[in-house]
Amino acid sequence: MTLLLATHSPSEIVITGDGFSIKNEKEGRRAIGRTTLQKIFTDDKRLAIGHYGDNVDLEKTSIASIVKQFLTRISPTAAIRDVALDLRQKIHIAEGGIWVAGFESDAEYPWLYEVVWSKKGTSKPIELSNCALIVRGSGRQFLPAEHQAGMRDLEKVATYHDRVYDTALENQRRSNEPKCFGGHKHQLVLGRECIWRILPTERGLGFKEILDDLGVAATAAPDYGADGPQAAMRAQWCEFRQWCSQQLGCKRTHNYGGMEKRFSKKGLWKPVKTYADTALAMFDEADKCEPPEVTREDALLFAAYLQWLREQISAAMQ
Repeated sequence: MTLLLATHSPSEIVITGDGFSIKNEKEGRRAIGRTTLQKIFTDDKRLAIGHYGDNVDLEKTSIASIVKQFLTRISPTAAIRDVALDLRQKIHIAEGGIWVAGFESDAEYPWLYEVVWSKKGTSKPIELSNCALIVRGSGRQFLPAEHQAGMRDLEKVATYHDRVYDTALENQRRSNEPKCFGGHKHQLVLGRECIWRILPTERGLGFKEILDDLGVAATAAPDYGADGPQAAMRAQWCEFRQWCSQQLGCKRTHNYGGMEKRFSKKGLWKPVKTYADTALAMFDEADKCEPPEVTREDALLFAAYLQWLREQISAAMQ
Protein backbone atom coordinates (compact mmCIF):
# COMPACT_ATOMS: atom_id res chain seq x y z
CA MET A 1 0.00 0.00 0.00
CA THR A 2 2.25 2.74 -1.30
CA LEU A 3 3.01 5.33 -3.90
CA LEU A 4 6.78 5.50 -4.45
CA LEU A 5 8.30 7.79 -7.09
CA ALA A 6 11.90 8.13 -8.28
CA THR A 7 13.66 10.24 -10.90
CA HIS A 8 17.23 9.22 -11.81
CA SER A 9 19.45 11.79 -13.50
CA PRO A 10 23.21 11.97 -14.10
CA SER A 11 23.77 13.99 -10.92
CA GLU A 12 21.08 13.04 -8.39
CA ILE A 13 18.13 10.80 -7.55
CA VAL A 14 14.87 12.20 -6.16
CA ILE A 15 12.66 9.77 -4.22
CA THR A 16 9.15 10.54 -2.95
CA GLY A 17 6.99 8.22 -0.84
CA ASP A 18 3.77 8.21 1.17
CA GLY A 19 3.19 7.18 4.79
CA PHE A 20 0.19 4.85 4.39
CA SER A 21 -0.43 1.32 5.68
CA ILE A 22 -3.39 -1.04 5.96
CA LYS A 23 -4.46 -3.08 9.01
CA ASN A 24 -6.23 -6.44 9.16
CA GLU A 25 -6.57 -6.85 5.38
CA LYS A 26 -6.04 -10.63 5.57
CA GLU A 27 -8.74 -10.84 8.28
CA GLY A 28 -11.31 -9.20 6.01
CA ARG A 29 -11.40 -5.92 7.96
CA ARG A 30 -9.47 -3.56 5.73
CA ALA A 31 -8.74 -0.45 7.81
CA ILE A 32 -6.27 2.42 7.57
CA GLY A 33 -3.39 1.70 9.92
CA ARG A 34 -0.49 4.13 10.12
CA THR A 35 -0.40 7.30 8.03
CA THR A 36 3.06 8.39 9.19
CA LEU A 37 4.99 5.30 8.12
CA GLN A 38 8.53 5.93 6.86
CA LYS A 39 9.31 4.23 3.53
CA ILE A 40 12.47 6.09 2.48
CA PHE A 41 15.70 5.77 4.49
CA THR A 42 19.24 7.11 4.22
CA ASP A 43 22.61 6.81 5.91
CA ASP A 44 22.91 10.62 5.53
CA LYS A 45 26.06 10.12 3.44
CA ARG A 46 25.79 8.32 0.11
CA LEU A 47 22.92 5.80 0.26
CA ALA A 48 19.13 5.80 0.16
CA ILE A 49 16.70 2.88 0.40
CA GLY A 50 13.00 2.98 -0.47
CA HIS A 51 10.47 0.17 -0.10
CA TYR A 52 6.95 -0.62 -1.28
CA GLY A 53 4.57 -3.53 -0.72
CA ASP A 54 4.51 -5.46 2.55
CA ASN A 55 5.53 -3.35 5.56
CA VAL A 56 6.44 -6.38 7.69
CA ASP A 57 8.35 -9.50 6.70
CA LEU A 58 7.21 -13.10 7.06
CA GLU A 59 8.62 -13.17 10.61
CA LYS A 60 6.51 -10.12 11.60
CA THR A 61 9.52 -7.79 11.73
CA SER A 62 8.95 -4.34 10.28
CA ILE A 63 10.82 -3.53 7.08
CA ALA A 64 11.68 -0.15 8.59
CA SER A 65 13.57 -1.72 11.51
CA ILE A 66 15.40 -4.13 9.18
CA VAL A 67 16.50 -1.30 6.87
CA LYS A 68 17.53 1.05 9.69
CA GLN A 69 19.71 -1.63 11.28
CA PHE A 70 21.12 -2.62 7.89
CA LEU A 71 22.20 0.96 7.13
CA THR A 72 24.39 1.05 10.25
CA ARG A 73 26.47 -1.90 9.05
CA ILE A 74 27.25 -1.07 5.42
CA SER A 75 30.87 -0.74 4.37
CA PRO A 76 31.59 2.80 3.09
CA THR A 77 33.33 1.31 0.04
CA ALA A 78 30.67 -1.29 -0.89
CA ALA A 79 29.34 -1.20 -4.47
CA ILE A 80 25.66 -0.24 -4.68
CA ARG A 81 24.73 -3.50 -6.40
CA ASP A 82 26.44 -5.45 -3.60
CA VAL A 83 24.47 -3.44 -1.04
CA ALA A 84 21.25 -4.42 -2.85
CA LEU A 85 22.33 -8.08 -2.88
CA ASP A 86 23.07 -8.00 0.87
CA LEU A 87 19.73 -6.40 1.70
CA ARG A 88 17.98 -8.94 -0.52
CA GLN A 89 19.20 -11.67 1.83
CA LYS A 90 17.83 -9.94 4.94
CA ILE A 91 14.26 -9.20 3.78
CA HIS A 92 11.68 -11.95 3.35
CA ILE A 93 8.29 -10.69 2.19
CA ALA A 94 5.48 -12.13 0.10
CA GLU A 95 5.11 -9.17 -2.23
CA GLY A 96 6.83 -5.84 -2.75
CA GLY A 97 10.17 -4.35 -3.60
CA ILE A 98 13.10 -2.19 -2.52
CA TRP A 99 15.18 0.47 -4.20
CA VAL A 100 18.84 0.89 -3.28
CA ALA A 101 20.36 4.14 -4.54
CA GLY A 102 23.70 5.78 -3.99
CA PHE A 103 27.13 6.88 -5.09
CA GLU A 104 30.15 4.62 -5.19
CA SER A 105 33.59 5.87 -4.13
CA ASP A 106 34.66 8.94 -6.13
CA ALA A 107 31.86 8.34 -8.68
CA GLU A 108 30.00 11.30 -10.14
CA TYR A 109 27.06 9.21 -11.33
CA PRO A 110 24.54 7.67 -8.85
CA TRP A 111 23.32 4.09 -9.18
CA LEU A 112 19.79 2.84 -8.60
CA TYR A 113 18.88 -0.85 -8.23
CA GLU A 114 15.58 -2.57 -7.55
CA VAL A 115 14.84 -5.96 -5.97
CA VAL A 116 11.31 -7.36 -6.40
CA TRP A 117 9.51 -10.06 -4.37
CA SER A 118 6.54 -11.80 -6.01
CA LYS A 119 4.85 -15.19 -6.32
CA LYS A 120 7.50 -16.07 -8.91
CA GLY A 121 10.30 -15.57 -6.37
CA THR A 122 12.85 -12.88 -5.61
CA SER A 123 14.61 -11.06 -8.41
CA LYS A 124 18.28 -10.21 -8.58
CA PRO A 125 19.09 -6.47 -8.39
CA ILE A 126 17.78 -4.74 -11.53
CA GLU A 127 19.52 -1.56 -12.64
CA LEU A 128 17.22 1.42 -13.21
CA SER A 129 19.27 4.07 -14.98
CA ASN A 130 18.55 7.61 -16.13
CA CYS A 131 14.75 7.31 -15.84
CA ALA A 132 12.54 10.40 -15.99
CA LEU A 133 10.02 8.83 -13.60
CA ILE A 134 9.71 5.42 -11.95
CA VAL A 135 6.41 4.63 -10.21
CA ARG A 136 5.80 1.73 -7.82
CA GLY A 137 3.12 0.66 -5.36
CA SER A 138 -0.67 0.38 -5.38
CA GLY A 139 -1.05 4.11 -5.91
CA ARG A 140 0.21 3.93 -9.49
CA GLN A 141 -3.23 2.73 -10.61
CA PHE A 142 -4.38 6.34 -10.20
CA LEU A 143 -1.80 7.75 -12.63
CA PRO A 144 -1.75 7.83 -16.45
CA ALA A 145 0.24 5.07 -18.11
CA GLU A 146 3.12 7.30 -19.20
CA HIS A 147 4.97 10.15 -17.51
CA GLN A 148 7.75 12.38 -18.72
CA ALA A 149 9.47 14.81 -16.38
CA GLY A 150 11.15 16.66 -19.25
CA MET A 151 13.51 18.39 -16.81
CA ARG A 152 16.62 17.72 -14.78
CA ASP A 153 16.82 20.73 -12.48
CA LEU A 154 16.72 19.58 -8.85
CA GLU A 155 13.86 21.81 -7.69
CA LYS A 156 11.86 21.29 -10.88
CA VAL A 157 12.10 17.50 -10.57
CA ALA A 158 11.03 17.65 -6.92
CA THR A 159 8.13 19.92 -7.86
CA TYR A 160 7.20 17.54 -10.68
CA HIS A 161 7.03 14.71 -8.12
CA ASP A 162 4.66 16.85 -6.07
CA ARG A 163 2.36 17.30 -9.09
CA VAL A 164 2.40 13.58 -9.93
CA TYR A 165 1.70 12.67 -6.30
CA ASP A 166 -1.17 15.18 -6.04
CA THR A 167 -2.66 13.91 -9.33
CA ALA A 168 -2.72 10.34 -8.02
CA LEU A 169 -4.18 11.52 -4.71
CA GLU A 170 -6.98 13.44 -6.42
CA ASN A 171 -7.79 10.53 -8.75
CA GLN A 172 -7.96 8.22 -5.76
CA ARG A 173 -10.39 10.58 -3.99
CA ARG A 174 -12.67 10.65 -7.05
CA SER A 175 -12.70 6.89 -7.50
CA ASN A 176 -14.85 4.39 -5.64
CA GLU A 177 -11.80 2.25 -4.92
CA PRO A 178 -10.63 1.64 -1.35
CA LYS A 179 -7.85 3.99 -0.26
CA CYS A 180 -4.43 2.46 -0.93
CA PHE A 181 -1.96 5.30 -0.40
CA GLY A 182 -1.65 8.71 1.22
CA GLY A 183 -0.79 10.01 4.67
CA HIS A 184 2.42 11.93 5.28
CA LYS A 185 4.49 12.41 2.13
CA HIS A 186 8.28 12.48 2.52
CA GLN A 187 10.88 13.26 -0.14
CA LEU A 188 14.65 12.72 -0.35
CA VAL A 189 17.13 14.21 -2.83
CA LEU A 190 20.27 12.07 -3.12
CA GLY A 191 23.12 14.01 -4.70
CA ARG A 192 26.66 14.42 -3.45
CA GLU A 193 24.92 14.74 -0.11
CA CYS A 194 21.53 13.57 1.17
CA ILE A 195 18.91 16.30 1.55
CA TRP A 196 15.45 15.74 2.99
CA ARG A 197 13.17 18.09 1.05
CA ILE A 198 10.22 16.79 3.11
CA LEU A 199 11.15 15.03 6.35
CA PRO A 200 9.52 11.78 7.56
CA THR A 201 7.35 12.26 10.63
CA GLU A 202 6.38 10.30 13.72
CA ARG A 203 3.99 12.90 15.12
CA GLY A 204 0.70 12.04 16.79
CA LEU A 205 -1.47 9.02 16.04
CA GLY A 206 -1.72 9.93 12.37
CA PHE A 207 -5.33 11.14 12.57
CA LYS A 208 -4.56 14.53 11.00
CA GLU A 209 -3.28 12.96 7.77
CA ILE A 210 -6.42 10.82 7.49
CA LEU A 211 -8.67 13.88 7.75
CA ASP A 212 -6.47 15.98 5.47
CA ASP A 213 -6.72 13.31 2.77
CA LEU A 214 -10.51 13.39 3.05
CA GLY A 215 -10.71 17.18 3.14
CA VAL A 216 -12.41 17.06 6.56
CA ALA A 217 -11.88 19.99 8.95
CA ALA A 218 -11.81 19.37 12.69
CA THR A 219 -14.49 21.20 14.68
CA ALA A 220 -15.08 21.56 18.40
CA ALA A 221 -15.80 18.25 20.11
CA PRO A 222 -18.37 17.84 22.91
CA ASP A 223 -17.02 18.42 26.40
CA TYR A 224 -16.77 15.15 28.29
CA GLY A 225 -15.47 16.63 31.52
CA ALA A 226 -12.03 16.46 33.06
CA ASP A 227 -11.31 12.79 32.37
CA GLY A 228 -8.97 13.59 29.50
CA PRO A 229 -8.94 13.08 25.71
CA GLN A 230 -8.66 9.29 25.89
CA ALA A 231 -11.88 9.09 27.93
CA ALA A 232 -13.47 11.53 25.48
CA MET A 233 -12.61 9.22 22.59
CA ARG A 234 -14.14 6.25 24.40
CA ALA A 235 -17.34 8.24 24.91
CA GLN A 236 -17.37 9.31 21.26
CA TRP A 237 -16.90 5.71 20.15
CA CYS A 238 -19.73 4.52 22.40
CA GLU A 239 -22.06 7.16 20.95
CA PHE A 240 -21.10 6.20 17.40
CA ARG A 241 -21.82 2.52 18.06
CA GLN A 242 -25.21 3.40 19.53
CA TRP A 243 -25.97 5.51 16.46
CA CYS A 244 -25.01 2.59 14.20
CA SER A 245 -27.32 0.29 16.16
CA GLN A 246 -30.24 2.70 15.77
CA GLN A 247 -29.67 3.62 12.14
CA LEU A 248 -28.37 0.37 10.70
CA GLY A 249 -29.68 -2.31 12.98
CA CYS A 250 -26.22 -3.65 13.82
CA LYS A 251 -24.61 -4.03 17.21
CA ARG A 252 -20.98 -3.79 16.11
CA THR A 253 -19.29 -1.52 13.60
CA HIS A 254 -17.74 -4.42 11.70
CA ASN A 255 -21.14 -6.13 11.29
CA TYR A 256 -23.20 -3.96 8.94
CA GLY A 257 -26.25 -6.15 8.46
CA GLY A 258 -28.13 -5.26 5.25
CA MET A 259 -25.93 -2.26 4.50
CA GLU A 260 -23.69 -4.11 2.07
CA LYS A 261 -26.49 -4.90 -0.37
CA ARG A 262 -27.66 -1.27 -0.53
CA PHE A 263 -24.15 0.13 -0.81
CA SER A 264 -23.07 -2.34 -3.47
CA LYS A 265 -25.79 -1.15 -5.85
CA LYS A 266 -24.27 2.34 -5.70
CA GLY A 267 -20.69 1.11 -5.86
CA LEU A 268 -20.02 2.51 -2.40
CA TRP A 269 -19.63 -0.55 -0.19
CA LYS A 270 -15.84 -0.96 -0.22
CA PRO A 271 -14.99 2.69 0.50
CA VAL A 272 -17.59 3.09 3.28
CA LYS A 273 -16.63 -0.19 4.92
CA THR A 274 -12.96 0.82 4.78
CA TYR A 275 -13.74 4.16 6.43
CA ALA A 276 -15.86 2.50 9.13
CA ASP A 277 -13.18 -0.09 9.84
CA THR A 278 -10.69 2.79 9.98
CA ALA A 279 -12.74 4.40 12.76
CA LEU A 280 -12.44 1.14 14.70
CA ALA A 281 -8.69 1.03 14.04
CA MET A 282 -8.31 4.66 15.16
CA PHE A 283 -10.14 3.90 18.39
CA ASP A 284 -8.09 0.74 19.02
CA GLU A 285 -4.87 2.71 18.42
CA ALA A 286 -5.83 5.37 20.97
CA ASP A 287 -7.31 2.93 23.49
CA LYS A 288 -4.10 0.92 23.81
CA CYS A 289 -1.95 4.04 24.38
CA GLU A 290 -0.94 5.39 27.75
CA PRO A 291 -3.21 8.38 28.55
CA PRO A 292 -0.51 11.08 28.04
CA GLU A 293 0.08 9.83 24.47
CA VAL A 294 -3.46 10.77 23.40
CA THR A 295 -3.82 14.52 22.90
CA ARG A 296 -6.80 16.85 22.85
CA GLU A 297 -6.15 17.30 19.12
CA ASP A 298 -6.49 13.52 18.64
CA ALA A 299 -9.91 13.63 20.36
CA LEU A 300 -11.04 16.61 18.25
CA LEU A 301 -9.94 14.91 15.03
CA PHE A 302 -11.60 11.63 16.01
CA ALA A 303 -14.88 13.47 16.69
CA ALA A 304 -14.66 15.17 13.28
CA TYR A 305 -13.96 11.84 11.57
CA LEU A 306 -16.95 10.13 13.23
CA GLN A 307 -19.24 13.02 12.27
CA TRP A 308 -18.02 12.83 8.67
CA LEU A 309 -18.57 9.05 8.71
CA ARG A 310 -22.14 9.46 9.98
CA GLU A 311 -22.83 11.81 7.06
CA GLN A 312 -21.36 9.35 4.53
CA ILE A 313 -23.37 6.43 5.89
CA SER A 314 -26.59 8.46 6.06
CA ALA A 315 -26.17 9.66 2.47
CA ALA A 316 -25.38 6.17 1.19
CA MET A 317 -28.39 4.66 2.95
CA GLN A 318 -30.86 7.02 1.25
